[in-house]
Amino acid sequence: MNNLTLRVCFSTADRAFAPFMSALVSQAEKMDIEIITEDTSVSTGVLPIVLQRTNGDQFTVDVSTPYIQGKFCGERELQAITGLMAVHSRSLGQISYLGVDYISVTAASLVMQLLIAGLFGRVRGATILRCNFDLTQAGLLAVGQYLAGASVDYGAESFLAGNGEPNKRPPFRSNDGILFELESLSPKPWQIFWRDLGVSDKDIGKGWHGFMQRYAKAISPIPSSMINLLSELSFSQLQEKAHLSGIYITKLCSLDERKSDEKLAALLTKGPWQIEPHDAALLNGYSTVTAALRANATQPLAGITVVESCRRIQGPMAGHLLTLLGATVIRIEPPGGDLLRGMPPLAGDCSARFDALNYLKQVREIDIKSVAGKAEIMALIKDADVFIHNWAPGKAAQLGLDCSDMVKVNPALIYAYAGGWGKSDNEIDIPGTDFMVQAYSGLADIISQHGGSPGGTLFTATDLFGGILASQAVVIALYRRLTANTGFYVESSLLGAATLLSESYLNSNAVLSEHHDVKDLVVDDLSSLSSHPVLELFLTTNDYTRLDSLWRMS
Repeated sequence: MNNLTLRVCFSTADRAFAPFMSALVSQAEKMDIEIITEDTSVSTGVLPIVLQRTNGDQFTVDVSTPYIQGKFCGERELQAITGLMAVHSRSLGQISYLGVDYISVTAASLVMQLLIAGLFGRVRGATILRCNFDLTQAGLLAVGQYLAGASVDYGAESFLAGNGEPNKRPPFRSNDGILFELESLSPKPWQIFWRDLGVSDKDIGKGWHGFMQRYAKAISPIPSSMINLLSELSFSQLQEKAHLSGIYITKLCSLDERKSDEKLAALLTKGPWQIEPHDAALLNGYSTVTAALRANATQPLAGITVVESCRRIQGPMAGHLLTLLGATVIRIEPPGGDLLRGMPPLAGDCSARFDALNYLKQVREIDIKSVAGKAEIMALIKDADVFIHNWAPGKAAQLGLDCSDMVKVNPALIYAYAGGWGKSDNEIDIPGTDFMVQAYSGLADIISQHGGSPGGTLFTATDLFGGILASQAVVIALYRRLTANTGFYVESSLLGAATLLSESYLNSNAVLSEHHDVKDLVVDDLSSLSSHPVLELFLTTNDYTRLDSLWRMS
């Protein structure tokens, strides 16, 4: 994107913006965007950021952070007031900082999306020149599912932060001192593994229930007897038993071990997005012209159609962000609907957590494995701008719904894959799920050193940020399609998300956030966020509380 220039004024910005500014510059450099630092005098609490095309078209995002107790909020204060610190600390014995600049780094990605989407809208005829973004919005987006579960009318979830038992949660420790993570994609391998260790079916069931709560509730209460059994065996013995049962195991890689990864340099240099144009020969006269915006359109992706076939968090988060920018997202679910719709607590007749990521989407129930279902998907794809999925590696080709299949129907399509390991999908033989990625990437090691936990966080840090990066890749591809006269294959990954979150440590230039005492600022009861004097502006409450908007016009 070397035809774009990012104009920033850092000189007068308050130091609270420092980690955000560092992350923003890093991402711009990875996208080959020229950076010009200006000395324009602006308020210390507002940071105007301008993205400009060579022809003079530009779009501005005014970034702000709250002013509380006589100072502007930096990373620690933001984690405290948005509830992120409380969610991270649910499984811990004390309230702790997450250990990485999570809100600042994710905010940088969101602001880059707003800038590129805004410029995309300008090229399509939008008259809007700027929008606002507050760093708290990134934190509120991060806790969105937990906030939904805490704010329903009936059956609301309530957890005391810092009142957990860290010795009853992953990661686990073998008798030779190795910290490790386990993963099982279904209960059967879990049962086989623990039966082999002599655990009763009753405790196996309790353990499975606690283990699965990691993804939804950021806790994982596992019976002590099960954890003690693991500590009696060596890591090699546990590896063998895991292999025989079908469960997955990986040790927590240290930061130094991750630094020795030969593929790390490419991620740090080029970023977590893979964006490749389709073969021009496939176009065969097909038009890639993006429709102009309607005269009254106020969102930059209005008129863009996205077909989404995703589960859990990463892919649905990507689709959710695209809806917040104005896209029409058609969500494909199996006949009868996604089973996660029924997961308590409910908002009306739907899971509040599920609805928080999907409430703006249209739904089509399709059996993607059937001939008729595939034909229905291809019919949707013919008129769509984007297709996004987060299926397991190789599944798309197996279904006949790979990029090469879809571009035959729509050569201008942006085909997006939100994966686990990125280019290493076929080389790493463990599932690319949140907690395995935290362990493998060194992120868990960083959090264990700086975030008050024995390993990684049980907040789904990479899943959520992975979804943000996936939507960012789509927005970049949409912008590039304006002039490229072709569609694109787009890929992002949880490993890429973990790498960006760890970047300053991997580059050995981490500047730890100032250690302010933020205990008085910590919001433990997420249901109270909607009445917080700083945050209520950004939230809306109906059946539950959620982020009101991402696109806030000036």
